[in-house]
Amino acid sequence: MIGDLDDPAETTSVWGRLLATDAAVLKRRLAQMVQEVCENDPRSMGERRSDAVGAIVAGSFHLACRCGSETCPARDAPSSSNVVIRVLADQSTVEAAIASANDATAIDDATVVDDAPVVDVATQEQTSASAPVTLTAPPALIVGEGVVPTPLLAQLIRGGAKVRPITMPSDEPEPHYRPSAELADFVRMRDLYCRAPGCDVPADRCDLDHTIPYPIGPTHASNIKCLCRTNHLMKTFGGWHDIQLPDGTVIWISPSGRKYITKPGSRLFFETWDTTTADLPPPSIVVPNTGDRGLMMPRRRRTRAAEYAAWIKAERARNEAPAPF
Repeated sequence: MIGDLDDPAETTSVWGRLLATDAAVLKRRLAQMVQEVCENDPRSMGERRSDAVGAIVAGSFHLACRCGSETCPARDAPSSSNVVIRVLADQSTVEAAIASANDATAIDDATVVDDAPVVDVATQEQTSASAPVTLTAPPALIVGEGVVPTPLLAQLIRGGAKVRPITMPSDEPEPHYRPSAELADFVRMRDLYCRAPGCDVPADRCDLDHTIPYPIGPTHASNIKCLCRTNHLMKTFGGWHDIQLPDGTVIWISPSGRKYITKPGSRLFFETWDTTTADLPPPSIVVPNTGDRGLMMPRRRRTRAAEYAAWIKAERARNEAPAPF
């Protein structure tokens, strides 16, 4: 089991059972890793063991020393991982993290890392060029998980996390059904969760749904939202209707006519981030020219119940018929 309601913001508890042989290997591996650092490492033994488990999860069997010495042989530990987590942060938070790390070039170095990053930090564009940078900036957010304090974000950036801004979508719709990577990232970071009423499925496990179905509805941020597979099917087949506003607000109308309003998840954590995108023109419906022929709706010759009863009767007749040999 991973996570508990009583966990503080910067740590997560992990509980579970291993085979005795696997536990013995893990115990010796951790002991070996915590002994690799020098005696000037400032962490306690418990903190070293915790960081060693994190290094194993990231695909490394070595623990980097934090003594700060340039000549320490354990200063740098190789790490690689094909697992990426997304962290959403305000631009001022990233700048504060870099300032707290006392390394002005960390962000430039982080954007050109060749190895697969463990963390991908997405930042919002600053709405004001004169916005102050303080060490009390709002915390970052692991998409679908929880908050990341500024000191931990600084550690992630020092460790090679890629930092890239979230670009606002163009006013013009995209020409294809599937949104581009940039548009998909913006929608997921804006919504953070499934947009159906009362649903908290993280956005990275949701479908990207066209509110007005494509191609009548364009592929644009003002017409796309996150929906988990269950609620996506509910909208398609369950009789629900929805209206999406340019700021990401979605108005749901149930089959009984009752209305529900959901706001983007980013509004809860980043109140100053303006997610409003372009107003879309009313959809144009092109009716094909069929001449003088009127629209014809196919009609059933009998109801589904009658069709099913007839099928059962025919099957019984075949079963009762004598064998041909």
